[in-house]
Amino acid sequence: MFDVGLVAPFAVGAVAALLKTAGNVTTSQRLNDADWVRADMDSVSRGVLADGIATTLAGVVGTSGTNSASGNVGLAGATGVLSRHVAYGIAALLLLFALFPKLGVIFFLMPGAVAGMSLLFAATFIFVNGLEIMTSRLLDARKTFVIGFAFMGGLAIDLVPQAFEGAPGWIKPLLVSSLVFGPISALLLNAVFRLGIRNVQRLVVDSAQPDPAEIERFMETHGAAWGARRDVIERAKFNLAQSIETIVGGCEPQGPLEVEATFDEFNLDLRVSYVGPPLELPENRPTNEEIMDSDEGQRKLAGFMLRRQADRVAATHKAGRSTILFHFDH
Repeated sequence: MFDVGLVAPFAVGAVAALLKTAGNVTTSQRLNDADWVRADMDSVSRGVLADGIATTLAGVVGTSGTNSASGNVGLAGATGVLSRHVAYGIAALLLLFALFPKLGVIFFLMPGAVAGMSLLFAATFIFVNGLEIMTSRLLDARKTFVIGFAFMGGLAIDLVPQAFEGAPGWIKPLLVSSLVFGPISALLLNAVFRLGIRNVQRLVVDSAQPDPAEIERFMETHGAAWGARRDVIERAKFNLAQSIETIVGGCEPQGPLEVEATFDEFNLDLRVSYVGPPLELPENRPTNEEIMDSDEGQRKLAGFMLRRQADRVAATHKAGRSTILFHFDH
Protein backbone atom coordinates (compact mmCIF):
# COMPACT_ATOMS: atom_id res chain seq x y z
CA MET A 1 0.00 0.00 0.00
CA PHE A 2 1.24 3.50 -0.90
CA ASP A 3 2.72 5.24 2.16
CA VAL A 4 2.80 9.03 1.87
CA GLY A 5 4.95 9.30 4.98
CA LEU A 6 7.75 7.32 3.34
CA VAL A 7 7.60 9.14 0.02
CA ALA A 8 7.31 12.68 1.41
CA PRO A 9 10.95 13.04 2.59
CA PHE A 10 12.23 11.95 -0.81
CA ALA A 11 9.88 14.33 -2.63
CA VAL A 12 10.89 17.26 -0.40
CA GLY A 13 14.56 16.38 -0.84
CA ALA A 14 14.15 16.28 -4.61
CA VAL A 15 12.53 19.73 -4.64
CA ALA A 16 15.29 21.11 -2.42
CA ALA A 17 17.96 19.65 -4.72
CA LEU A 18 16.21 21.15 -7.75
CA LEU A 19 16.12 24.60 -6.13
CA LYS A 20 19.76 24.28 -5.11
CA THR A 21 20.80 23.44 -8.66
CA ALA A 22 18.73 26.30 -10.06
CA GLY A 23 20.41 28.67 -7.59
CA ASN A 24 23.89 27.41 -8.46
CA VAL A 25 23.27 27.80 -12.20
CA THR A 26 21.84 31.29 -11.70
CA THR A 27 24.84 32.34 -9.61
CA SER A 28 27.17 30.96 -12.28
CA GLN A 29 25.33 32.95 -14.93
CA ARG A 30 25.81 36.14 -12.94
CA LEU A 31 29.51 35.45 -12.34
CA ASN A 32 30.08 34.88 -16.07
CA ASP A 33 28.08 37.85 -17.37
CA ALA A 34 28.88 41.43 -16.33
CA ASP A 35 25.54 42.57 -17.83
CA TRP A 36 23.45 39.91 -16.08
CA VAL A 37 19.98 41.10 -15.04
CA ARG A 38 17.89 37.93 -14.62
CA ALA A 39 18.15 34.16 -14.71
CA ASP A 40 18.26 32.54 -18.14
CA MET A 41 15.67 29.85 -17.60
CA ASP A 42 16.77 27.85 -20.65
CA SER A 43 20.22 27.51 -19.07
CA VAL A 44 18.68 26.72 -15.67
CA SER A 45 16.45 24.01 -17.14
CA ARG A 46 19.43 22.41 -18.89
CA GLY A 47 21.41 22.49 -15.65
CA VAL A 48 18.57 20.86 -13.70
CA LEU A 49 18.12 18.26 -16.44
CA ALA A 50 21.84 17.42 -16.41
CA ASP A 51 21.77 17.14 -12.62
CA GLY A 52 18.75 14.83 -12.78
CA ILE A 53 20.35 12.61 -15.43
CA ALA A 54 23.52 12.32 -13.35
CA THR A 55 21.49 11.33 -10.28
CA THR A 56 19.55 8.75 -12.30
CA LEU A 57 22.74 7.21 -13.69
CA ALA A 58 24.18 7.08 -10.17
CA GLY A 59 21.16 5.09 -9.06
CA VAL A 60 21.45 2.75 -12.04
CA VAL A 61 25.05 1.83 -11.16
CA GLY A 62 24.20 1.52 -7.46
CA THR A 63 26.05 4.48 -5.98
CA SER A 64 24.91 7.57 -4.10
CA GLY A 65 23.13 10.36 -5.94
CA THR A 66 24.88 13.51 -7.10
CA ASN A 67 23.99 17.17 -6.94
CA SER A 68 25.59 20.43 -8.00
CA ALA A 69 27.99 21.79 -5.39
CA SER A 70 27.43 25.31 -4.07
CA GLY A 71 30.93 25.27 -2.62
CA ASN A 72 32.41 24.94 -6.12
CA VAL A 73 30.38 27.91 -7.33
CA GLY A 74 31.56 29.95 -4.34
CA LEU A 75 35.17 28.97 -5.00
CA ALA A 76 34.85 29.94 -8.66
CA GLY A 77 33.48 33.34 -7.63
CA ALA A 78 36.26 33.83 -5.09
CA THR A 79 39.09 32.98 -7.48
CA GLY A 80 37.57 34.38 -10.68
CA VAL A 81 38.43 31.12 -12.46
CA LEU A 82 35.30 30.50 -14.53
CA SER A 83 36.56 28.72 -17.64
CA ARG A 84 34.83 25.46 -18.47
CA HIS A 85 38.21 24.00 -19.46
CA VAL A 86 38.97 23.73 -15.73
CA ALA A 87 35.95 21.42 -15.40
CA TYR A 88 37.42 19.01 -17.93
CA GLY A 89 40.58 18.64 -15.83
CA ILE A 90 38.54 18.18 -12.64
CA ALA A 91 36.39 15.55 -14.37
CA ALA A 92 39.49 13.60 -15.33
CA LEU A 93 40.75 13.81 -11.75
CA LEU A 94 37.43 12.55 -10.38
CA LEU A 95 37.46 9.68 -12.86
CA LEU A 96 40.91 8.76 -11.60
CA PHE A 97 39.63 8.74 -8.00
CA ALA A 98 36.71 6.53 -9.10
CA LEU A 99 39.06 4.00 -10.63
CA PHE A 100 41.49 4.10 -7.70
CA PRO A 101 39.36 4.64 -4.55
CA LYS A 102 42.36 4.51 -2.23
CA LEU A 103 43.48 7.87 -3.55
CA GLY A 104 40.50 9.37 -1.73
CA VAL A 105 42.29 8.67 1.56
CA ILE A 106 44.34 11.78 0.83
CA PHE A 107 41.32 13.93 1.64
CA PHE A 108 40.68 12.10 4.90
CA LEU A 109 44.21 12.98 5.99
CA MET A 110 43.48 16.69 5.62
CA PRO A 111 43.40 18.39 9.07
CA GLY A 112 39.92 19.36 10.20
CA ALA A 113 40.95 23.00 10.66
CA VAL A 114 42.08 23.22 7.03
CA ALA A 115 38.88 21.62 5.72
CA GLY A 116 36.75 23.83 7.96
CA MET A 117 38.42 27.07 6.84
CA SER A 118 38.18 26.01 3.19
CA LEU A 119 34.45 25.47 3.63
CA LEU A 120 34.07 28.79 5.45
CA PHE A 121 35.97 30.61 2.70
CA ALA A 122 33.73 29.22 -0.04
CA ALA A 123 30.55 29.68 2.03
CA THR A 124 31.16 33.41 2.48
CA PHE A 125 31.20 33.94 -1.27
CA ILE A 126 28.12 31.78 -1.74
CA PHE A 127 26.26 33.84 0.86
CA VAL A 128 27.30 37.22 -0.54
CA ASN A 129 26.59 36.22 -4.14
CA GLY A 130 23.09 35.16 -3.11
CA LEU A 131 22.48 38.42 -1.28
CA GLU A 132 23.68 40.45 -4.27
CA ILE A 133 21.26 38.63 -6.55
CA MET A 134 18.34 39.21 -4.16
CA THR A 135 19.15 42.87 -3.46
CA SER A 136 19.61 43.68 -7.15
CA ARG A 137 15.82 44.04 -7.06
CA LEU A 138 13.77 46.41 -4.94
CA LEU A 139 12.34 44.76 -1.82
CA ASP A 140 9.09 45.64 -0.07
CA ALA A 141 7.97 44.39 3.36
CA ARG A 142 6.65 41.13 1.89
CA LYS A 143 9.87 40.21 0.11
CA THR A 144 11.97 41.27 3.08
CA PHE A 145 9.93 38.98 5.32
CA VAL A 146 10.28 36.06 2.88
CA ILE A 147 14.08 36.37 2.78
CA GLY A 148 14.42 36.95 6.52
CA PHE A 149 12.07 34.10 7.44
CA ALA A 150 13.92 31.63 5.22
CA PHE A 151 17.28 32.59 6.74
CA MET A 152 16.14 32.64 10.36
CA GLY A 153 14.02 29.50 10.05
CA GLY A 154 16.92 27.60 8.52
CA LEU A 155 19.30 28.74 11.26
CA ALA A 156 16.79 27.74 13.94
CA ILE A 157 16.51 24.21 12.53
CA ASP A 158 20.28 23.72 12.64
CA LEU A 159 20.88 25.45 15.98
CA VAL A 160 17.89 24.27 18.05
CA PRO A 161 16.53 21.12 16.31
CA GLN A 162 14.86 19.99 19.56
CA ALA A 163 12.44 22.90 19.30
CA PHE A 164 10.73 21.19 16.34
CA GLU A 165 10.37 17.71 17.80
CA GLY A 166 6.67 18.25 18.47
CA ALA A 167 5.87 19.40 14.93
CA PRO A 168 3.09 17.54 13.06
CA GLY A 169 4.24 14.57 11.02
CA TRP A 170 3.20 16.07 7.70
CA ILE A 171 5.59 19.01 8.09
CA LYS A 172 8.59 17.13 9.49
CA PRO A 173 10.07 16.41 6.02
CA LEU A 174 10.59 20.17 5.71
CA LEU A 175 12.43 20.33 9.04
CA VAL A 176 15.19 17.84 8.38
CA SER A 177 17.69 20.50 7.27
CA SER A 178 18.08 24.23 6.76
CA LEU A 179 18.94 23.51 3.12
CA VAL A 180 15.47 22.01 2.74
CA PHE A 181 13.42 24.39 4.89
CA GLY A 182 14.97 27.64 3.64
CA PRO A 183 14.45 27.32 -0.13
CA ILE A 184 11.06 25.63 0.04
CA SER A 185 9.61 28.04 2.61
CA ALA A 186 10.87 31.01 0.55
CA LEU A 187 9.32 29.55 -2.59
CA LEU A 188 5.93 28.94 -0.95
CA LEU A 189 5.78 32.31 0.83
CA ASN A 190 6.80 34.18 -2.31
CA ALA A 191 3.99 32.49 -4.25
CA VAL A 192 1.45 33.38 -1.54
CA PHE A 193 2.62 37.00 -1.16
CA ARG A 194 2.37 37.65 -4.89
CA LEU A 195 -1.39 37.30 -4.61
CA GLY A 196 -3.10 40.67 -4.92
CA ILE A 197 -0.17 42.45 -6.58
CA ARG A 198 -1.42 44.11 -9.77
CA ASN A 199 0.88 44.64 -12.73
CA VAL A 200 -0.97 47.82 -13.73
CA GLN A 201 -1.04 50.78 -11.34
CA ARG A 202 -2.54 54.25 -11.82
CA LEU A 203 -1.96 57.67 -10.29
CA VAL A 204 -3.84 60.94 -10.74
CA VAL A 205 -1.70 64.07 -10.42
CA ASP A 206 -3.18 67.49 -9.72
CA SER A 207 -1.78 69.79 -12.41
CA ALA A 208 -2.27 72.83 -10.17
CA GLN A 209 -0.17 71.44 -7.31
CA PRO A 210 1.81 68.35 -8.32
CA ASP A 211 3.50 66.63 -5.40
CA PRO A 212 7.01 65.39 -6.37
CA ALA A 213 7.23 63.26 -3.22
CA GLU A 214 3.98 61.47 -4.10
CA ILE A 215 5.22 60.81 -7.63
CA GLU A 216 8.50 59.30 -6.38
CA ARG A 217 6.68 57.29 -3.71
CA PHE A 218 4.35 55.89 -6.40
CA MET A 219 7.26 54.44 -8.37
CA GLU A 220 9.23 53.24 -5.35
CA THR A 221 6.27 51.52 -3.70
CA HIS A 222 5.08 49.65 -6.76
CA GLY A 223 8.61 48.96 -7.99
CA ALA A 224 9.31 47.19 -4.69
CA ALA A 225 6.04 45.25 -4.87
CA TRP A 226 6.91 44.12 -8.40
CA GLY A 227 10.51 43.26 -7.45
CA ALA A 228 11.78 45.48 -10.26
CA ARG A 229 15.43 46.31 -10.88
CA ARG A 230 16.68 49.34 -8.97
CA ASP A 231 18.35 51.04 -11.93
CA VAL A 232 15.21 50.76 -14.08
CA ILE A 233 12.98 52.22 -11.36
CA GLU A 234 15.43 55.10 -10.82
CA ARG A 235 15.31 55.96 -14.51
CA ALA A 236 11.52 55.62 -14.59
CA LYS A 237 11.19 57.78 -11.47
CA PHE A 238 13.30 60.52 -13.08
CA ASN A 239 11.29 60.45 -16.31
CA LEU A 240 7.95 60.51 -14.54
CA ALA A 241 8.84 63.38 -12.23
CA GLN A 242 10.57 65.48 -14.92
CA SER A 243 7.90 64.88 -17.56
CA ILE A 244 5.12 65.98 -15.20
CA GLU A 245 7.11 69.05 -14.17
CA THR A 246 7.76 69.98 -17.81
CA ILE A 247 4.15 69.36 -18.87
CA VAL A 248 2.77 71.45 -16.02
CA GLY A 249 5.27 74.24 -16.68
CA GLY A 250 5.08 74.39 -20.48
CA CYS A 251 2.04 72.58 -21.88
CA GLU A 252 -0.69 74.19 -19.72
CA PRO A 253 -2.66 70.96 -19.13
CA GLN A 254 -6.39 71.25 -18.52
CA GLY A 255 -7.36 69.21 -15.50
CA PRO A 256 -5.37 66.42 -13.81
CA LEU A 257 -2.66 64.27 -15.35
CA GLU A 258 -3.25 60.52 -15.43
CA VAL A 259 -0.31 58.16 -14.97
CA GLU A 260 -0.43 54.45 -15.78
CA ALA A 261 2.49 52.13 -14.98
CA THR A 262 2.51 48.64 -16.50
CA PHE A 263 5.11 46.04 -15.52
CA ASP A 264 6.18 42.54 -16.41
CA GLU A 265 9.53 40.83 -15.98
CA PHE A 266 10.83 42.19 -19.27
CA ASN A 267 9.11 45.57 -19.69
CA LEU A 268 8.11 48.67 -17.75
CA ASP A 269 5.82 51.15 -19.50
CA LEU A 270 4.82 54.57 -18.19
CA ARG A 271 1.98 56.49 -19.82
CA VAL A 272 1.31 60.12 -18.92
CA SER A 273 -1.99 61.39 -20.30
CA TYR A 274 -3.50 64.89 -20.10
CA VAL A 275 -5.66 67.39 -21.96
CA GLY A 276 -3.38 69.83 -23.74
CA PRO A 277 -0.70 70.14 -26.40
CA PRO A 278 1.87 67.33 -26.67
CA LEU A 279 5.30 67.56 -25.06
CA GLU A 280 8.08 67.78 -27.63
CA LEU A 281 10.69 65.04 -27.34
CA PRO A 282 13.46 66.02 -29.79
CA GLU A 283 16.02 63.47 -30.92
CA ASN A 284 18.77 66.10 -31.06
CA ARG A 285 19.95 68.29 -28.21
CA PRO A 286 19.03 71.98 -28.60
CA THR A 287 21.92 74.41 -28.92
CA ASN A 288 23.25 76.32 -25.94
CA GLU A 289 21.87 79.52 -27.48
CA GLU A 290 18.37 78.01 -27.70
CA ILE A 291 18.55 76.83 -24.10
CA MET A 292 19.69 80.19 -22.73
CA ASP A 293 17.54 82.45 -24.91
CA SER A 294 14.06 80.99 -24.39
CA ASP A 295 11.85 78.80 -22.26
CA GLU A 296 11.11 76.79 -25.39
CA GLY A 297 14.77 75.80 -25.60
CA GLN A 298 14.70 74.66 -21.98
CA ARG A 299 11.61 72.55 -22.63
CA LYS A 300 13.31 71.00 -25.64
CA LEU A 301 16.32 70.16 -23.48
CA ALA A 302 14.01 68.54 -20.91
CA GLY A 303 12.31 66.53 -23.66
CA PHE A 304 15.69 65.48 -25.07
CA MET A 305 16.83 64.27 -21.63
CA LEU A 306 13.59 62.34 -21.15
CA ARG A 307 14.11 60.61 -24.48
CA ARG A 308 17.66 59.62 -23.53
CA GLN A 309 16.61 58.14 -20.19
CA ALA A 310 14.01 55.78 -21.70
CA ASP A 311 14.66 52.91 -24.10
CA ARG A 312 11.77 53.97 -26.29
CA VAL A 313 9.39 56.95 -26.29
CA ALA A 314 6.23 57.83 -28.19
CA ALA A 315 3.91 60.83 -28.10
CA THR A 316 0.37 60.93 -29.48
CA HIS A 317 -2.29 63.65 -29.62
CA LYS A 318 -5.92 62.80 -30.31
CA ALA A 319 -9.13 64.75 -29.70
CA GLY A 320 -7.27 67.31 -27.61
CA ARG A 321 -5.69 64.70 -25.34
CA SER A 322 -1.93 63.99 -25.34
CA THR A 323 -0.31 60.76 -24.21
CA ILE A 324 3.40 60.17 -23.71
CA LEU A 325 4.77 56.64 -23.48
CA PHE A 326 8.11 55.88 -21.83
CA HIS A 327 9.24 52.30 -22.34
CA PHE A 328 12.04 50.74 -20.28
CA ASP A 329 13.58 47.37 -21.02
CA HIS A 330 13.72 45.36 -17.80
